[in-house]
Amino acid sequence: GKNVWVGANVTVVAGVTIGDNAIIGAGAIVTKDVLPGTIVGGVPARKIGLFDDFIENRWKYGNEFVGLNEEERDMKQWERFYNQ
Repeated sequence: GKNVWVGANVTVVAGVTIGDNAIIGAGAIVTKDVLPGTIVGGVPARKIGLFDDFIENRWKYGNEFVGLNEEERDMKQWERFYNQ
C-alpha cells in the first residue's frame, strides 16, 4: 500500500497484502492481510489500533508536553484530568 510504515525486524509472509496508511509495529510477524488504515503488532500480528485515531491523538497531544520538566508535565496531566 501507499504511506505504509514498517518497523524494524518485521517479517511479512509471502502473499500478504498491506493496505494504504497501515503501520506495522517493530518485530511483528504479519501472517494475514492488513486492512487500510490499520495499526498491527505482535507475533502473530493483530490489530492494535487505527491510523486515523493515531493521527488525531498526535495532533491533540503531540506537542503538549514538549519543553516541560517532569513536574510541569505532571501538573498539566492533572489539569487535563480535572477539566474532562
